[in-house]
Amino acid sequence: MRRYTRARDFYEISCDLIDGMGCSSLGWLYQQGQGGSRDYDKAREYYQKGCQLDNGNGCTGLGNLYRYGLGVSKNPAESRRFFEKACQLGHHKGCIAIQE
Repeated sequence: MRRYTRARDFYEISCDLIDGMGCSSLGWLYQQGQGGSRDYDKAREYYQKGCQLDNGNGCTGLGNLYRYGLGVSKNPAESRRFFEKACQLGHHKGCIAIQE
């Protein structure tokens, strides 16, 4: 647990410095409840920042939130939109998710 708390601190700094991977990683920690409590609103916020900074992990994470209705209403069209952006950015998991 301690290592996730420390990772969260570093990812917050990274995201504040406009690093898409840092924002996306922070979103994942919040989604999983690592280093603190699970918070889908914060996960969505940080995935969105990561995606806006052209990080495919963030777009895929955001797509999954909409796909499964985690903290948001299920929305297949939004989910697909984020998966497509992830795929365009070269994120393989986003490309796979479009097929599913």
